[in-house]
Amino acid sequence: MDETGSGINPEDLVKIIANLQKEVENLKQKNNQSETIIQGTYDNVDDDLANIDIHPDKYIKIINLDCYPLNISTEGMGRGRLYRFDEFGDVKRIPYKYLVDIIEHHRNFVKAGKFYILDKNVIRQQGLEDDYSKILTREKIEAILNGNDRDITISLFQSANKAQQEVICQMLIDRRIAGENIDLNIWDKIDRLADMDLEAKYKTTKEYLDSLNSSKESKQD
Repeated sequence: MDETGSGINPEDLVKIIANLQKEVENLKQKNNQSETIIQGTYDNVDDDLANIDIHPDKYIKIINLDCYPLNISTEGMGRGRLYRFDEFGDVKRIPYKYLVDIIEHHRNFVKAGKFYILDKNVIRQQGLEDDYSKILTREKIEAILNGNDRDITISLFQSANKAQQEVICQMLIDRRIAGENIDLNIWDKIDRLADMDLEAKYKTTKEYLDSLNSSKESKQD
């Protein structure tokens, strides 16, 4: 584990921070959020479970909901067919026959909401409806990050499972380090609700990155 305590390679962390500006601008362009919470976009839904017949070769959309690069594979531990998501919001199309194996070998990722299946028929067929009732969609996570409505933002954060709360906290930290405007009232409330000292982790991570950048600049001189 590196000095940030996040378990991510420092070079990857620097790249992620550098790309946050562009990501936030893209979010702002589509941020016409009302008080109605966006539920997410799914492929076709069949209300009758008995009628669900998913062809093994059908491509299913999967979205990364982790704040860092995510690797999933058909045999687990990086074996078999490997799929890499470089950043939050990345979408890949995976044949259903491979997705079934991924779900089997990455059950903890499924329950934690590290990635999200954008097909309700698959969710039903795989018996994931209970798990997915406790997982926030990309749209809901973005609503928290944008923080346009404090009550909705806090309510959504409280409804997230522990793993997703950790992801949201790290994304807020990354954005603040990148110099983006953060509603400090929301920051303070999340700091008190989260199972981590948000402010302390922000300061530790920022100091580490500042030190890393300073060291690189010294070597270039």
